Amino acid sequence: MLTKIVLRWHFVRARYFNALFESCLDPTLKKKLELKLNYHLDKMIELKSEASS
Repeated sequence: MLTKIVLRWHFVRARYFNALFESCLDPTLKKKLELKLNYHLDKMIELKSEASS
């Protein structure tokens, strides 16, 4: 159950950073947002693989 909550958290954060990334005009800030987005996407993949094994 805790895994589902954490997975949901990373999903929400990924969607949030994706929305900010798509509307951002500043290249420096856009790079930071991309790193945060990728972090949450990677965590989602990691949690899904742990849950399936």
